[in-house]
Amino acid sequence: AQPAARRLIAAGYRRIGLVLFEAWNEGVALAWSGGFLPEQQKLPPPDRIPPLFFADPQLQNIVPRDAFETWFTQHRPEVIIGYGPHVLPRLQAMGLNIPRDVAFVDVLLDDTSGRMAGVRQNCHRVGELAVEILVGQLQQHIYGVPSFPTGTMVEGTWFDGDSLPVHNARPGLASISGGLHCSAESTVHTAAR
Repeated sequence: AQPAARRLIAAGYRRIGLVLFEAWNEGVALAWSGGFLPEQQKLPPPDRIPPLFFADPQLQNIVPRDAFETWFTQHRPEVIIGYGPHVLPRLQAMGLNIPRDVAFVDVLLDDTSGRMAGVRQNCHRVGELAVEILVGQLQQHIYGVPSFPTGTMVEGTWFDGDSLPVHNARPGLASISGGLHCSAESTVHTAAR
């Protein structure tokens, strides 16, 4: 969520909402909220929208209607960062149009056609890297649980899309469309439309 929040703030968005399945945040040691909240602190206090983390006890794979509608009505985000299949049906049920009524960024982007903006998580590279690490350990005769756990992160790849229209970018910062500055930690793609 951090690269997305960073891009949104640079593009001039201020009321940024984060909506995610609570178990996903907990399953990655709070990395989603830990990336989003420091970026959000750069915004004026009235623009800081509390994240909506939801439980899914009935395994509906969608944010609960009442919780989402209350959160959305109370906070009126300009843009929502979330997982499309969890959030988009609720926005549609409320009669909201993306991007006219609210912009959207998908944190697990599969469709890179240009309709949806978001971050592709590069899961294929995660698998490749896991094999590379395992082969290296086997070649070095390293077996068992390591004495000191380590972590390896594969950055996501940002894709511009119609769900996130160009906003009023802050001077000196990257916009989300043409001329986007790429940092060393991510790659940017603009799909042909």
